[in-house]
Amino acid sequence: MIALLTAGLILVAAVTALNLLLSLAIIRKLRVSPPAPAADTGEALPDVGSRVGRFEVVTTEGQTVTDATFATGHHQIIILSPSCSPCRELADRLAEDPTLAEGDAFILVSGDAEAAGPMLTELSGVRRTAYDMLDSATSALSVSGFPAVVSIQDGVVVAAEHRLTRRRPAVAV
Repeated sequence: MIALLTAGLILVAAVTALNLLLSLAIIRKLRVSPPAPAADTGEALPDVGSRVGRFEVVTTEGQTVTDATFATGHHQIIILSPSCSPCRELADRLAEDPTLAEGDAFILVSGDAEAAGPMLTELSGVRRTAYDMLDSATSALSVSGFPAVVSIQDGVVVAAEHRLTRRRPAVAV
């Protein structure tokens, strides 16, 4: 009987030791491996259905653009930052192929004024372009992640994403 109890105790001790070793191995692996990227919660983009807040910016051509400009009809606003490498890539793509954006697309450059200069120069011939000096438009659109492509219908956000996808041409049926 004592031999049976001793064997059971040795078995429990062995399983406990093995469990401890496996737990330590998992902890060590978690410390060494880089953290997984956080899931995109969409907080950097405006919510679909939200209204565009009040703002006013001046384009590179000297035209004043306000939230009222987007109060009727369908519009696309592309918001870029010169400190963001995906934004610079998108700016280069737009400069090479302006048809990537919708016909009436409005490009808004936000961020450091000195760094924004070359991007504004590159894009001013492509579409209406403005520098958001006070980040008023960026705040009014609830954008904090770049690049941002916001589609607006009658002053209401209908779509928002971090990439620009080419629209398919309409096909007559």
